[in-house]
Amino acid sequence: MHTKLMTIAVTLSMALVTSPASTPRITGIAPSSPVVGPAPQQLTVLGEGFMRGLSLTVTLPAGTTQVFKDMDVQSQEEASFRVTVALAAPGTYNFVVTNTDGGVSQPFGLAVAATLPAASGPVIDGLTPSKAGKQTQPQVIHVDGKRFVQGLVMNLTDPTGNVTNLSGGAITNVTQNAFDASAVLAVEGEYMVTVTNPDGQVSNAVNLSVRLL
Repeated sequence: MHTKLMTIAVTLSMALVTSPASTPRITGIAPSSPVVGPAPQQLTVLGEGFMRGLSLTVTLPAGTTQVFKDMDVQSQEEASFRVTVALAAPGTYNFVVTNTDGGVSQPFGLAVAATLPAASGPVIDGLTPSKAGKQTQPQVIHVDGKRFVQGLVMNLTDPTGNVTNLSGGAITNVTQNAFDASAVLAVEGEYMVTVTNPDGQVSNAVNLSVRLL
């Protein structure tokens, strides 16, 4: 009888043991320095531990909140996803990710300015994906940043030093803050990405890691 009671107690104890909740973390948002605008803006949330079905809560400068989930969350990976958020007032917007298992990230603050800074050249804030697989077929690289202009060229320097200038049909969905580029990443290693606007102004350089799949 004593053994039977111990077995029941052990079974109940095991049933009460639950796996710890996940710990999603936001490490950045691109573009990192957006400005107030009349139309909703596409943002790329970067981090780690993002689970399928997550939701994003954004606390506006006035203190009200907006929740984005389901179809609001686009192009989701473990380390990134996109949302379209109305940035209608200057100030700090706080972003919190909640995973489906209840894991919640620490708030990440995004400062939204009233106007653009005085600088006029293009700026790259981030690439999605930041780590790509080596392939002989074109891949789409999403570029977030500032001051992109129709007719821009994306300059791609591969690990051997060869430079490919992507333009025309290889560059799509151009807005002031983002565009997509179709590129062949056939060499393993670190690529360097810059953007040149039609007026000749060149952006900062951002690395893109390419690895074997």
